[in-house]
Amino acid sequence: MKEYKYVTLRQQPELKDRAAEWFHCKWGVPQEAYLECMELYLDNETEYG
Repeated sequence: MKEYKYVTLRQQPELKDRAAEWFHCKWGVPQEAYLECMELYLDNETEYG
């Protein structure tokens, strides 16, 4: 069985663009919306993005 490791975006902020693209492709919400939420999260302005 494959083992997964969960990390937060704060642990690996370099994944931000790749993650935003994945969410956009998965649910069709504009990538910019995800990036905006992720930036707020990374700047500690929100806890969950």
